[in-house]
Amino acid sequence: MNDKLEKARKGDLETQREVIDAIINADSFEQMMSQLQPDDEQWLRQLANEKHDARAITLLLVGMENRYSTWDEEFTDEDTDEPFTFTHAESVDGETLFPRNDVESLRLYTLICQNWQQIDSAELYQIWNTIRCCTTLDYTVLLHHLADETNDKDAMSELAETYRYGDERNGIYINRPMAKKYYDMLGEDYDPAEDDTEDDPVETDYTLKGNAETLKGIRDTINDLCQRFGTPDNEFGMFVPLQPLMKLLVGSDDEAYRGNVLRMEQMDANTLVLYTESNNPGPLYYALHQSFPNLEIEES
Repeated sequence: MNDKLEKARKGDLETQREVIDAIINADSFEQMMSQLQPDDEQWLRQLANEKHDARAITLLLVGMENRYSTWDEEFTDEDTDEPFTFTHAESVDGETLFPRNDVESLRLYTLICQNWQQIDSAELYQIWNTIRCCTTLDYTVLLHHLADETNDKDAMSELAETYRYGDERNGIYINRPMAKKYYDMLGEDYDPAEDDTEDDPVETDYTLKGNAETLKGIRDTINDLCQRFGTPDNEFGMFVPLQPLMKLLVGSDDEAYRGNVLRMEQMDANTLVLYTESNNPGPLYYALHQSFPNLEIEES
């Protein structure tokens, strides 16, 4: 792989495509991605911009959100007593291989979506699955093309499951009517009421840091929701339902997102803490990130 990478870096087009193919099809995608260096962005970007190469774009998108490292662990085979080495690959928290640029990321992803008909179907599945697993982009755009325009059953199934259970990390929130639509297209029975679960709430604190005016807008919004749906002037808590807040933030007020903002505290002009209870803390965390990308948000 190292020899091929050196040749790819010198501009050999055939080798560049061989390298991309090896990474995309690898059993350990993360391990293969760890061999790329920041300078590899140059030839990948050239393929992306000049050839609209969807797989090169995919590696750029992954590199803008991740950097992978490897480490070795020694084992002994229990049957043969022979030593062997297992190489682990993991994402380095808070680091990216290529500079993160959300505007550029969206532009590149749009190139894939606009040219999806020119991509082999098997390759397209590899691409959307890689985007799903390794980025925070909305991979349903590609699935909708396949399901709605080519009646692809696998894409319909993926959409039905995704809308049924949500994938908030990628900005996809539970939408049971949409889930039912695709189950119906598949000829499968689905009753949204079957997904209702009993409450088992946990308390979660969200610390929001950043622009004072943005924080004031959030505080005013929650106070307004408290007047409409909560318990204002209640010493035991505001009890602002999360569902209308989620509806405002991301457009989904599914029953799965029920819970409450118990209270909030302005620590200083640039720090606001929300104290909540819910069955699942993740959706609100991602909804806040999606709605206020310039804020620093911590969950505890």
